[in-house]
Amino acid sequence: MWPGYIERQYKPCADDQDDIRGKAANNKNSFGGDLCWLKPEGNATISFNGRATELVKSSGDRWKGVSDDGSRIELLMDPSYDNGDTDGEYWKVTTTDGIQYFFGRSKGPAGASGATATKSVWTVPVYGNHPDEPGYAVGDFAASRTTQAWRWNLDYVADTHGNTMSHFHPAKRLASTWCRTRMAARSPSHGAGSNAP
Repeated sequence: MWPGYIERQYKPCADDQDDIRGKAANNKNSFGGDLCWLKPEGNATISFNGRATELVKSSGDRWKGVSDDGSRIELLMDPSYDNGDTDGEYWKVTTTDGIQYFFGRSKGPAGASGATATKSVWTVPVYGNHPDEPGYAVGDFAASRTTQAWRWNLDYVADTHGNTMSHFHPAKRLASTWCRTRMAARSPSHGAGSNAP
């Protein structure tokens, strides 16, 4: 049984060439299998503890489940965790009983396994083709690429008594590669995990 995860969806860049919020896309003449942001503020779903729900942004780093159980859900950033995501994004879910669950943190704060990466974040190349989207470069679609998480797996738990648990994920590398702006010579291979949304 999978311990739980949070996922983000992206959309094909070929379906994302229209102006958004009155601002033009920088990929009007680019076609291929690249992925772009579904919406700049992000989107997410959580599958955890025998249930799943869509997450919606509340304010700041706070999110809420569409079926809200009272958990405090935060999307945090710390590039020093080196989890594979360009921004070092990871999630913290604090349930009403005070237990903290971390998704995609990659490294725990201390202990024998604290410095060992959990390989819990699965990533893909994503293009910010509109202003206000991460990675956006004016008039340069190819330069608008960042590595973003599409799945953050549960990897660290801390209870109210100071007990902790880390969950490590096996590293896998797929043989396939991304299209990456139709330039096969520069196509990167997938990172850790199954790495395909």
